[in-house]
Amino acid sequence: MKMNYVVLFVLGFTLTACNRHSDNPSIPASNASLSQAQIAHVHELVSLYAKKNGGDDAAAPELENLGTKGRDEVIRMLDDPKTPNLEDAAAVEILNVIFPCSESYAAIDRFGSRISDPAQRKMFLDIQAAIRKNAPSKH
Repeated sequence: MKMNYVVLFVLGFTLTACNRHSDNPSIPASNASLSQAQIAHVHELVSLYAKKNGGDDAAAPELENLGTKGRDEVIRMLDDPKTPNLEDAAAVEILNVIFPCSESYAAIDRFGSRISDPAQRKMFLDIQAAIRKNAPSKH
């Protein structure tokens, strides 16, 4: 059931967000890990992003400012099977829109491989392939 929500969310994302890539490819990078407070903040930002209604517009710049540290935490969220389904869908969108790169795509592929229904898995992976075809890598 969880995967159904993600596939539906990604379908909507594909229709509306493929051209939302930032023109500014400069994302801050850092080797330092996030503090517990920063990790909690990333989780809050992903939840806010998932709610839409302007939450995504508010959360996106903050996530982008966290750079690779923020991206890596979003990836950890997506890799965690206990992450709520709407946050999984938001994490996929965040990785595609804010952090399009090989690390993000690998995490999305791992997530897609966990979709148990073969038809839904194929649809999800086909959508991801279409998104990536038009996405410039920023990281």
